Amino acid sequence: IPAAVLFADNVVVGNTQYLRQPNGTLSASAWTSHGYISWSSAILGKYYAIGDPAYQNSNNFQYFQCPSLDKGGLPPANTVDSNRDGWANEYGGVVDAQAPRLAYMLNEALAPRGRFGNNVNGSYPSPYHYVRAGRVKNSADTILATEMWQAPTLMQTASQGPGGNQVSNSRRPTSGFSISITNGATGVTTADKFYQCNNPEKLVQATAADVVADPTGDTAWVLSPIKSTLSFIGRNHGQKKLGVVQSTGGTTVGGWDLRKSNFLYLDGHVETKNVADTIYPANQWGDQFYSLVR
Repeated sequence: IPAAVLFADNVVVGNTQYLRQPNGTLSASAWTSHGYISWSSAILGKYYAIGDPAYQNSNNFQYFQCPSLDKGGLPPANTVDSNRDGWANEYGGVVDAQAPRLAYMLNEALAPRGRFGNNVNGSYPSPYHYVRAGRVKNSADTILATEMWQAPTLMQTASQGPGGNQVSNSRRPTSGFSISITNGATGVTTADKFYQCNNPEKLVQATAADVVADPTGDTAWVLSPIKSTLSFIGRNHGQKKLGVVQSTGGTTVGGWDLRKSNFLYLDGHVETKNVADTIYPANQWGDQFYSLVR
């Protein structure tokens, strides 16, 4: 993945007159009527216009698929009828600016979800932005991307649109941070909504105790509260075996799914490991939640 293309101060997208308000923030009506803007549409170095037919087939988007996943990956929240896999669209008649099939997710501390701006729809008290690679300390030990969970049921969420149906949540990133508020971070009660945090510079890095040891049986994003979105990644390869992993302070966590996944680091190299190895003995998801901190 060309990190230099991905990490820019601003995402400049075609048809900016309706995608962004004059002050640079994205209006709520933009994504409900035109769809979400995914990192997968920007990373090719070409910004398609919302509604472009390019998003209705996988031409030019094969890079975002994995042959070991059914159909190469999961569909967007909004897509054409033939690509929905039984899910409803979040908003009727909308096609997201996203690869039609997606097998990978990014590190949210480096790359935000598919909505941008400060105080978007009242939900983002902090700027939410892509991060320049040069700003990240120790790029060789900072994860940029990983594989999506192989179970589609763990990559679904309740629609924010009419009806509240379950929709594909493949657009979302993950992070190695926790909702622990002992350091003073406020305004967020679940890790899938870090963009609502009032003090993102105070977010703390996740430990094994914050991650569900074996989330296989969970059929949706229903863990309450979700302490870390690492619960939904990192167990893709090999035969399932439960065991013990190390955590901070010399503690251990048992019943852990020991299967591994591939992790792409910001300097371009890839390592195969268990998700527990990405947070102990060192957290490899960034020194801070860069995408919410200027």
